[in-house]
Amino acid sequence: AIENQFEIKEFFENIGAGDVTLSLNLLKESFSNPHINQEAVLDHSSIRFHEFLRAAILSDFNYYQPDESPIANIFDIFTLDGKEHFMVGSLLCLLDGYSAKNKGFVEIRIIYEDLQSIGFKSYQINNGLSHCISKRLVDTHQEIVKDRDSVSTRVSMVRINSRGEYHLKILPSNFEYLDVMVIDTPILDEDARIKITDARTLAERIKRGGVFCGYLDKQWEYLDKSPAGFDWKSNSRALEATMIEIEGKLY
Repeated sequence: AIENQFEIKEFFENIGAGDVTLSLNLLKESFSNPHINQEAVLDHSSIRFHEFLRAAILSDFNYYQPDESPIANIFDIFTLDGKEHFMVGSLLCLLDGYSAKNKGFVEIRIIYEDLQSIGFKSYQINNGLSHCISKRLVDTHQEIVKDRDSVSTRVSMVRINSRGEYHLKILPSNFEYLDVMVIDTPILDEDARIKITDARTLAERIKRGGVFCGYLDKQWEYLDKSPAGFDWKSNSRALEATMIEIEGKLY
């Protein structure tokens, strides 16, 4: 059922790259996960990607558990600043640009300079970078630091990896990803916050997704843009088109 699914194979190649244990666990869960249609598994039918992705993100839980999931919430924020919804995306986009130029690892200093130029503060960049490292969206290069009494290491350079690329290029425009992350993401606008509630039916989830996209559209306006920056608007348009398509099939 899985071998003929390009999107599922792409997921394994990027999220599970180099992590045999994770790949095996994800494969095993697909045969028993409550978020996947078990009838399709039993009769060897194709597993739908949106079901597989939801199962991969949530595992056996009903709601996103950031410490348990192999998938990061790139819209998470660390302070009461709406620009931070695009901190991780901007950082990954920056690293992807250097990777395209065959630069490989990028010095931490350059990352801070580039992201500060579009409006982020150093402490925000530090939080976003720590998030990327903890969720293994980037590879790190350590350097040895010596002082009079001790020897330690610190991250001196980073580069985007396949997991980070997947979070940058695939997930932000995926409705299932948006639908899972909306509950985990702090909402700073009160009007939007009161409209984002627990949703049971697909119609309710689409309505909630539209509110979340609209909220992120508004927060995007506060970020100074750069030609090489993260492109939330393209993702937003793709999500809107997907939600319209799904909604059209409901009625």
